[in-house]
Formats: sequence, C-alpha cells, structure tokens
Amino acid sequence: MSELPLQQALARLLTDGKGRKSIFAGDVSPLAEYCLSTEQQQHLLQIDRERVEVFAELLIINRLSKAIDGLPWTTQLLGSQLGQIAVAFNQAFPPKHSKKYLEAMAFAQFLKEQFRLQPPSPPFLEDVLLYEMNSLELRFESKGRDELVPIHEIPSLTSQLYAANELLSEIVPHRLSCNRIISLNYNVELIGEEIAQGRVPTTVEKRPMYILLHVEPSGVLTQTEINVPTLAFIEKCDDRAPLNAIIESLARDFQQSHLTSDFEERCLRLCEALIELHIITLKPRSLPEKGQESA
Repeated sequence: MSELPLQQALARLLTDGKGRKSIFAGDVSPLAEYCLSTEQQQHLLQIDRERVEVFAELLIINRLSKAIDGLPWTTQLLGSQLGQIAVAFNQAFPPKHSKKYLEAMAFAQFLKEQFRLQPPSPPFLEDVLLYEMNSLELRFESKGRDELVPIHEIPSLTSQLYAANELLSEIVPHRLSCNRIISLNYNVELIGEEIAQGRVPTTVEKRPMYILLHVEPSGVLTQTEINVPTLAFIEKCDDRAPLNAIIESLARDFQQSHLTSDFEERCLRLCEALIELHIITLKPRSLPEKGQESA
C-alpha cells in the first residue's frame, strides 16, 4: 500500500476544518474526494482526533508566523480579523512552500484577492499590503543585484552623458530589475513608523504618491518618493529607445514647444542621478541585425 495518498489525505485533513469536523462526526462522505482505498480510509479514521486537531492548529500557527514575519505592518493592521483570515487561507491554500517568504507571498496573494472582493478596513490596508509585497519580491526574488554597476565605474559611465550630443543617440538607458515603482494613496512609511511606535493608526490622511523601491549594492532596501517626470523617464528606459529619443519623447509629453538645452540638461542630470542610485545603467545601442534594417 502506497503511503503517498495517505500522506496527502492527512495534509488535506489538517487544512480542511469543515471536512475534518464532518469526518470525525461520522460522516465519511467527504473521504470520497480523498482518492483513498477502503483500507486507507479506515487507517485515516483510526487517527486520534485530538492529536489531529492539535496538529491542525499548530499548522495554522506556523503558517501565520511566516506571514507575520514577511508582512508585519499588514498583519498588525488586520488586528482581530487576522485569526479568521488565517484559517480561511489555510483551508483555501494548503501548504506547499517551505521558505518563509514564499508562504508570506502566498498569504499576501490571498489577501489581495479578498481585498478585491471586499475593500478592506481600514482603507489604507490595501496600500500597506502592496508596499510589503513589492518589498518582499525585491528582497528575495530580484536577481537585479547581479546587474549593479560597481561604484568605482559610475563616473566613467555618467561621463558619457556629457561627452557630445551626437552620442546620445548611441546610448540606451537600461532599467535594472532591482527596483519597483508603486502608486500609493497613503503615506505607508508614516503608517509603518506609527506601528513601530506601538500605535496602530485607524485613520490616515489621503496623499497620492509614487514610491521608488530599490535595492542598494549593500542589499539594503530603500525608498524614494518621485515625481511624475521622474516616473515617466524611468518607464521609458525600456532597453530599446536611445537616450536622445527618450528626451525628445519627454519634451512632447510635458508640452515643450521645442527641445531646449535647459530641458535636455535637466534630463541628463536626472539620468545621472538614477545611475548613481543604481536604478538604471547605460548600454551601447545595438546595431540592427542583417535583414532588419529595412523592416
């Protein structure tokens, strides 16, 4: 008799509170979904109910602790709702990740879907969740640190910006993957500071903003509030457009009647600052492959 189906059934029994209650009350009909032989069903029914309930509770606590580690502000703001949500999450998504941050991300995705169906209370909870999800991704999933330019090479890189105007058509800004831009309606950093002080805010003044989250070479995650022009510049660094085309496009977007040297200078200074922050880097423009020139 293979042990795998029995192990899978036990795992399901630990996460399915409603099914577990029915089974131990004598209704074995839920076992039909467990794909077990009659012998395996009997073996499962012989397991001590009290022990199963203890393990089920420990499982929820273990998963919840991982969510709290990865999403400290979100889970704090959930308050008394947290326990009930954890039980619902445990039933809807049986454990399949051993790493803490993956369990935290799974819980975050579950919350995101719940918030889509029912707007959360307090309303700024959605922004806090978005902030912490992006922070988790950057800390644990981003491979962008491999792309970071060594600090001693940055001056030679930024010097290309001011060498000669005609060279701007040969430089392609490349956005590194170790950063995220998120649009928020509330100041999440301020909310986090309140929580750190032991105060859980219930009302927060609305203030729309764009936050640039980025990983420094040291591995530290930092944030910077950015304005709309900076957002537009970063989003145009798509690995295709040369720098001169990006500047011309920005001039059109911000209704510059014509490209002035002052506007171009400000764009170059912004580009330089983003390189120093390790948000973008510069690459030489690739020549079109043979046969693509006339495409």
